[in-house]
Amino acid sequence: MEQISDSCDLKKGRRGGARTGAGQPSFEPYPEERALVEQLSGRGVPIKSISTMIRDGISDNTLSKHFARELAVGKAKACAEVAGKLFEMAIGGNVTACIFWCKTQMGWKEESQQVELSGPGGSPLVIEKL
Repeated sequence: MEQISDSCDLKKGRRGGARTGAGQPSFEPYPEERALVEQLSGRGVPIKSISTMIRDGISDNTLSKHFARELAVGKAKACAEVAGKLFEMAIGGNVTACIFWCKTQMGWKEESQQVELSGPGGSPLVIEKL
């Protein structure tokens, strides 16, 4: 019988695949990509859309894995900026901004009013056709 040569290494490599070194190389983000992801995240662009704008498009999982900090920081910076503007409007006398701030930041809420209609002495209302 002929012996099969070991020319094919069938052990899995670090990056997957049947041969050592097979598969895609590890993804390494560029600094410009990090800045772009942070900016887009801060503007509310969905992850699916951001992932299509990196190189020729990357998966949502790759984006979340390699840009988690930029996604979080971008959103946090935007929220802080909007909150600052809202606060300025509220202390500047904008009544709507004041009410919104009080409800969201101070826990204020409007009490719901329940109106019950009844007839004389609490009896049911009688509706007559005219």
